[in-house]
Amino acid sequence: AYWLAPRLSEFRHLFPEITLNVLTQSDATADLSIAFTAHQATRDPLMHIHFFPVCAPEYAHETPIPKRASDLDPDHLLHLHTHTDWDAWLTTQNAKLDTQQGILFDDVQTMLAATTAGQGLALGDRLTCEHALRTGALIRPYGDEILSDKAYILNVGQGGKTASAAAFETWLKETLTA
Repeated sequence: AYWLAPRLSEFRHLFPEITLNVLTQSDATADLSIAFTAHQATRDPLMHIHFFPVCAPEYAHETPIPKRASDLDPDHLLHLHTHTDWDAWLTTQNAKLDTQQGILFDDVQTMLAATTAGQGLALGDRLTCEHALRTGALIRPYGDEILSDKAYILNVGQGGKTASAAAFETWLKETLTA
């Protein structure tokens, strides 16, 4: 949603004859689907993801970000699906916190909306946070990143790869590497 949606007009300009149907839920009839899932050795991922802490500037002003990650308030950690990503990032900082605290989200858009609203710190990435970082809606209080154990994978639908799907795949891969 954060990366692809703003770029769809570019694809539509290049391929006006192709009709796009963007579905946010799994649909077996789709020509292509993009999944954020555990990297499978047999697949070439579209993109690996590196996570890094993000927060709203207002949050950092009201709750000064400590220099040491071990001094973070675990109640202010915002989690997506599990607590393991924060555990992994904190390990790189030689920090131990009770990451079972904070708010657990099942949707990245809701988690980032809470982050932008100053509710705490989340782990973001380049694809989902690019615009918010560029406009100043989010900041990176720490520079360190971790490689996610998941990646974006492109799946071909049951009907095989159509010419339209091949065009979209080529455009997508070129746009991601640009």
